[in-house]
Amino acid sequence: TTSAGNDGYFKPATVTGHVYLDTDGDGTQDAGEPNLPNINVLITDANGNTRTVVTNANGDWTATG
Repeated sequence: TTSAGNDGYFKPATVTGHVYLDTDGDGTQDAGEPNLPNINVLITDANGNTRTVVTNANGDWTATG
């Protein structure tokens, strides 16, 4: 038999993103739209636990866990 229950084990995952100033509001980073460094990104998991990561100099962020 198989079970879909939680056995207490999980494989850590990595989530990444990029933050920039979308001056024209089209949802795509165009030439001249700057990356945003040192921005706090709040991540919430399925259980409601939150974590904050900060964008690097290029506006990129990574969270693993």
